[in-house]
Amino acid sequence: MCSPLWVAPIILGLDGAAPEWGPIVVFALTVTSIVAMAEFANSYSDREEDKIYFPSNPLVTAELEPGAAKRALAAQNVLTGLLLLALLLVTFDY
Repeated sequence: MCSPLWVAPIILGLDGAAPEWGPIVVFALTVTSIVAMAEFANSYSDREEDKIYFPSNPLVTAELEPGAAKRALAAQNVLTGLLLLALLLVTFDY
């Protein structure tokens, strides 16, 4: 996922010093969680409008029931919010 765009700012930001891996890891986890949340919400948002979609065996397709999908999305939103708060706290001194 656009790894040159991630690597270049890290190399430029280090400026010959040892990196602080805490903020880098929290940033990577936060961005990954936000992208995963958007993909998850997109896959379950327009089921009724999708002409190709049809219910199938969830053991084969790994699809969730609508109630479980809503709970999983809510949990993912909470996790992403906590990661954003952690990112704010870790990078507050910068």
